[in-house]
Amino acid sequence: MSNGQDSCGEFLAGNPQHQQLDVAWILGFISGADSRGATASEREVGSSLRDPFAVQAWVQQYCRTHAFDYLPQAAEALRNEFAKREGRQ
Repeated sequence: MSNGQDSCGEFLAGNPQHQQLDVAWILGFISGADSRGATASEREVGSSLRDPFAVQAWVQQYCRTHAFDYLPQAAEALRNEFAKREGRQ
């Protein structure tokens, strides 16, 4: 829905304000995925987030190598990255 229908190519072509909206959508996606977690650990993925600009940079990098992916795929990849960094995988 909404920004989740954007591709990584569209994300990269967007202006900084559009990218910020997409990042907000991605963080909302991660929050929604967390709410489905079976354990407390699965419900806290991304709790180490301190810098939303780092998320924007991460998504830009991801999208440069996955231009045909859609934002939900980027969001899952970012959630997996958070889980790995936080020792939840």
